[in-house]
Amino acid sequence: MKTKILLNLSYDGTNFLGWAKQPNVRTIQGVLEEYSKKYFWAETKIEGSGRTDRYVHALNQIATIEFDSNYKVQKTDLKRFKNLINVIFKDLKIKKIQFVDNSFSPRFNAKKKTYLYKINTKKNRCAERNKNYQYNYYQKIDFKQFKNDLQKFIGKQNFASFTGKEEYQSYFREILSIKAYRKRSKIYVEVTGNGFMRFMVRNIIGAVLARNRNKYSEKEFNDLFLNPVRGKNHYKAPGSGLYLKSVNY
Repeated sequence: MKTKILLNLSYDGTNFLGWAKQPNVRTIQGVLEEYSKKYFWAETKIEGSGRTDRYVHALNQIATIEFDSNYKVQKTDLKRFKNLINVIFKDLKIKKIQFVDNSFSPRFNAKKKTYLYKINTKKNRCAERNKNYQYNYYQKIDFKQFKNDLQKFIGKQNFASFTGKEEYQSYFREILSIKAYRKRSKIYVEVTGNGFMRFMVRNIIGAVLARNRNKYSEKEFNDLFLNPVRGKNHYKAPGSGLYLKSVNY
């Protein structure tokens, strides 16, 4: 029987080229695969709950390390591997590590995910220092309208207008809740859904901000929902403000 280990990860996406392993570039999946092979001296397979894009961060990403049927992992190895990663890297941390049933899939067993997006509206020295961890929007936002427009995304519907050019078998997803709140000059948006396509949250934020500054008329904004077409929305918020907050199973 194969051995499988579950990881709860946090990472700063600034210096990673996203989650997915790619040749000759630094990615989270690539780093985990490289160092798990070095530590355990075994072939490993890394699977995550989903792929985060370039510059996107994670507070709680769930992933697994899978070994072949002939490899035995000791319980003491888990703590040592966790310590190894946490000492080597400043921008990638293992928060929790444990054995998990071989049938568990961090991707397909996930019931819902929550993403957090941070928007800063005030220009100052602190804002420039934090430019990799928030969207420095520097424009006035009608917060009441902003919240009202976000509510239109709740429910099960076709989100083709809010994806990139990738093809999916279905563009229907269900947004379970959206919360928006302010703290001084910053706006935080939490989006919870049963699944997300690439760029979906960033497109949602970008579209609502575009509507807020009249780049979309009310009719044009509603048409994104009424007549969904892949990549129809032209306003995508930057990855630096996005965080994978939690994954629920």
